[in-house]
Amino acid sequence: MKTQTLKISSTNQNSLNATLYLASDTEFSSNLIILCHGFTGDQYEWKRFPKAAEKFVEEGFTALTFDFSGSGKNRRIPITIKQQVEDLESVFKWAQNQGYQKISVIGLSFGGLTALLAKIPERKTTVFWAPAFFMRRIIGPKIILMRIIALFRKKPIQLRKKLLLDKTFLDTIYGIDINKTLQNFTESCLIIQGDRDRDAKLKYTQKAYELMPNKEIKKLVIVPGADHNFKGEHLEQFIEHSIKWIKDLHNT
Repeated sequence: MKTQTLKISSTNQNSLNATLYLASDTEFSSNLIILCHGFTGDQYEWKRFPKAAEKFVEEGFTALTFDFSGSGKNRRIPITIKQQVEDLESVFKWAQNQGYQKISVIGLSFGGLTALLAKIPERKTTVFWAPAFFMRRIIGPKIILMRIIALFRKKPIQLRKKLLLDKTFLDTIYGIDINKTLQNFTESCLIIQGDRDRDAKLKYTQKAYELMPNKEIKKLVIVPGADHNFKGEHLEQFIEHSIKWIKDLHNT
């Protein structure tokens, strides 16, 4: 497997650090998987994304990971769901311009919410890993404290990894009608969720799945024992389910 580091332009003159995983410099697969990291994460997701990318390459795909604006190795600007959606749409357009014909998306946690909101109907399918669809419930009391702080500070709040948040983050999260968004998501998708996830709780994911239409092209898989930071055997299961689902969709 070979890797190529690159930069992809997004909106507002943002440049996104990215990594392309492919079989070799001379082999080209028109089948691409775009992986979207979670909140406070980056394109490596504590080694989970490179492992997933390697498995997809072994199955004949090319994989792409990238840092959302304000995250990873990108310049620091306040993180917002609106900007992340624009980032994903920009990355998808870049992939199309590179000649990739069958493109699917994997979104982890907050990256899953981003993938849900992105307007990219040309994607073959989406796989949601422990999706943070109900973000307001996940961050719970923390968001109230953040809102109070943001109201009385001119500067953004700095989190670990020097990530920045300001009031815009809260406003955009609260501005999402998630029930309506889920009801309008007509595309195919696979949702993979651990039953011991205390962040993106299983009951929220089950509710999201029930709200989605077109169940004949959707599936919910529950991984016993997996929490929000799934790894080891649980990660293997997430990857295996994703590969099978995406291969079936790309071959149709």
